[in-house]
Amino acid sequence: MDRVKKILAKIDSLPALPGVVNQVLEITADINFDSSKLVAVVSLDPGITANVLRRANSAFFGLAQKVSTLRQALLRIGVANLVDISLGSGVVQLLDEDLEGYGAPRGRLWRHSLATALVARSLAQRLNFPQATEVYTAALLHDVGKIILSSFVADRMPAIEELMVRDRWPMIEAERKTLGVDHAQLGGLAAKRWRLSEPIQSAIEFHHRPGEAFPSRDYPNLVALSNHLANELGMNCGLDDPYPSLPPALLFDLGFTSQDLERLKPQIKDLLERAEPLFNVAGI
Repeated sequence: MDRVKKILAKIDSLPALPGVVNQVLEITADINFDSSKLVAVVSLDPGITANVLRRANSAFFGLAQKVSTLRQALLRIGVANLVDISLGSGVVQLLDEDLEGYGAPRGRLWRHSLATALVARSLAQRLNFPQATEVYTAALLHDVGKIILSSFVADRMPAIEELMVRDRWPMIEAERKTLGVDHAQLGGLAAKRWRLSEPIQSAIEFHHRPGEAFPSRDYPNLVALSNHLANELGMNCGLDDPYPSLPPALLFDLGFTSQDLERLKPQIKDLLERAEPLFNVAGI
């Protein structure tokens, strides 16, 4: 119990999300938002603005002529990309962590998180989700609990690996058994501390067990599937389940068949390969 208290206390050591992130989420909560307000808010943070322009000028977008202002970036890459890049730029330093306990060197958590978010955005658009930005944000932050738990995982690694490898336990259950809490629960608590929306909190907390989410499983299902696909395509975050599987009801809930999923994988792989310039201009 003392260990759990120490782990929970570490949530308070997480830095606050940049104000721009919360303002972008607030603006985009209205699907009919004014894009000029978005540009005005993002421009308040010079660091995020610089990162947006750097990414907008990356090979991912293939622009022949460089853009030098947020307004030009908006016209060239579109609102959805501007929102995604702004949110990612706002949290990249938070996710720039060396997760020793998970065997993930600096930059690995960022790459996995961004890959999962890009997949989630693509799936949300495919399924006509009205709030793709919230799904993207939840996917971007889904593993933030690992930052809190990493050092404790390192201390208990032999016991965790024994449960995962010998007894075929999912990592999330091995964490809970040995430490009394898991990284998804901690991520949900961090999202609550940051006053993110309840759907985002739920998606983060239940991304390994979306069937337990209530009242809606939509966001948790999407983040769980995106996380699974990112891992399958080599964009994992160090230590992970040696026997990964999707919850049986997940594909049914989302209206996918296993054949649909197999057809999707080459498209998702292509998306992540084309997005490589975005990973490489993160500044880490």
